[in-house]
Amino acid sequence: MDERKANKLGVFLTGVLAVCPRGALACEFVNGGNAVADAYLKTTYYLMGSALISIVLLVLEVRSRRNPLVITFAIASIALHPRWTVPAVYGLDCSFLNVEASQALFGFGFALLAIRVISFLRGMRKR
Repeated sequence: MDERKANKLGVFLTGVLAVCPRGALACEFVNGGNAVADAYLKTTYYLMGSALISIVLLVLEVRSRRNPLVITFAIASIALHPRWTVPAVYGLDCSFLNVEASQALFGFGFALLAIRVISFLRGMRKR
């Protein structure tokens, strides 16, 4: 592709992005009401999973009395969960920001739980 064609393509894409400020045209073909309801349903599932992880973390930490920061995270992850704090708006790839934030929080909690369980099991083995 020569430089003139590349410049014309760049101007065209800039115009498309100016007309469509959300960036992704595929989001326009989705029923908005159903998509928002589905996003809230998904975040509810992630909330239940995060709550289960938080309960297990609380039991492990209260039993070992080692790290109050983990207890704070477990409580804050439920109190400030993206289900309640992040609005259901489209992201750049037509996914919802509240779903992505819920996934990130769930993944972080799962990683923290895995670390705590491994360290708990290693401590049991040393006894």
